[in-house]
Amino acid sequence: VPTGSVLTTDFFAPWIEQIEKSANWQDVLTALSNIRAPQPNPQERESLRNACDELKQFSTDFAFTKEQRAVLAEIRGDMADQHFAVRSSSPEEDLAGASFAGLYETALNVTADALETAVRHCFRSCLDARVLIYKREMHVEQLSPSIAVVIQQQVESEVSGVAFSLNPVNNDFDELLINASWGMGEALVAGEITPDTLVIDKVSGDLIESRRGDKGGIRSDQDCLSPEKILELAQTVSRIEALYEEPVDVEWSFFEDVLYVLQARPITTYVPLAKELQTEPGAKRMLYFDRSLADGMTMSGAISPLTIDGLEVPLREAIAFIVPGLDPEGVDLAEAGVIISGSRLYMNLSMYMPLMKSEAMANLMATINTTLADMVVGNDLEPYRMDERPNFLRYRSLFRHLPMILWKMRTLITSVVKSMLKPKQFLRTYDEAIDNFDEWLSQPIDFTQPLKEQVMESYLKFWEATEASTYPALIFFMYANETIKRLGRSASIDNGDLVNSICRGYPDDQIVQMGLVMFDLSKALPKQDFEDLEA
Repeated sequence: VPTGSVLTTDFFAPWIEQIEKSANWQDVLTALSNIRAPQPNPQERESLRNACDELKQFSTDFAFTKEQRAVLAEIRGDMADQHFAVRSSSPEEDLAGASFAGLYETALNVTADALETAVRHCFRSCLDARVLIYKREMHVEQLSPSIAVVIQQQVESEVSGVAFSLNPVNNDFDELLINASWGMGEALVAGEITPDTLVIDKVSGDLIESRRGDKGGIRSDQDCLSPEKILELAQTVSRIEALYEEPVDVEWSFFEDVLYVLQARPITTYVPLAKELQTEPGAKRMLYFDRSLADGMTMSGAISPLTIDGLEVPLREAIAFIVPGLDPEGVDLAEAGVIISGSRLYMNLSMYMPLMKSEAMANLMATINTTLADMVVGNDLEPYRMDERPNFLRYRSLFRHLPMILWKMRTLITSVVKSMLKPKQFLRTYDEAIDNFDEWLSQPIDFTQPLKEQVMESYLKFWEATEASTYPALIFFMYANETIKRLGRSASIDNGDLVNSICRGYPDDQIVQMGLVMFDLSKALPKQDFEDLEA
């Protein structure tokens, strides 16, 4: 770690006191209080930005106290004849749930004479409107400005970059991802260049993937890191992760073959996985599907205990209904690939991967969840495929239970066949099932009935309606989709857009209709309302 010193929040306390007593700060608080929605509209954002800019201008005239100047003089003496890297370090910055990345300022190549100017520059960044908006978004209770500043020896980096102690692309805890480029790394952090990208197996140290980036056109035909430096960096990042006890991203640099750690902070953008779902390092990986994230439009947060019970009880009953001799209370959902942990609902995809190839799995999912289908096709899932099927999915077990399963699913099977062979008769059955369900819904609630019985009755009525109407229609829809795609592939001209329009744009698709309505609403707004949005 480069030599340095910290100007703590106490160092800036006299300035913070002046700010909190000023009329300019009250103007900022008023502008914040006028924001009612989760995100400010363009007018509210502009009002807050103007108030913050005036507050920044007010702070420009703050003088360094005698004590502050003495601290800075001591730092200059300790690191004489060196250039400084002056970095902000707010108490709220780099928390596990909020990174504040890119909101606070850093000054590089600072000379001793320019140190005070750089400190002012970093301090003023805590008064920026973007910081206050992000605090509000992250529900940070303390809105008052607060900042510390780190003054370090400037490392004249030959190679620098960022390393993630888990692979943020696939959320794999056993993989480490490194981005590397020549020089100081400002262009990399700003996203202005394509760096070298390396993926490392943290357990074995093997290089899994290596891609050269253009690195801004500078020595783009060369690798930034040697195998020895890759190994040293990977081991260092793994030690930092062990210290934090959670995944981290680390800014680093090499100078004269010495590795320098410039910054380490928790990763805030990965998908946390409950400890009981994580395999041991080096053990066979498991791939989980978080249904809540896939349906993020409606269930992006944690699932409540009541909802979990509402899912777990019918799942147990359904498995016991299909498999003879099973008591619902004795059903182990994890053995069926369903895991409820940390207020999340997961499905173990690894367990079902031996049944089919990735392409077949994606095709099956495409008509139900296109996001999941795209993930299955766009990633290498072979490391997560189980070597053999679970006991309940082996042929002997499936054939043993198949007759009973088919018998208990006879209504659904009959309805599916009817939907394909006798569509008019199926339509009458469909309408009748929906009418019966609507009639049951209209009945008054029996408040004397135990809650569990009432829930199970609701699920039973729902199943009776769906097996006679929704599921057959869905299966027929999937069959029709595949038929249309097959016809499109056999045509002599490219009908890809037409096929997609037919398969995904049907009138009753509520998600598509919602998207169209939102688009129409956006077109109805004046263009200036979008001026603050990046292209």
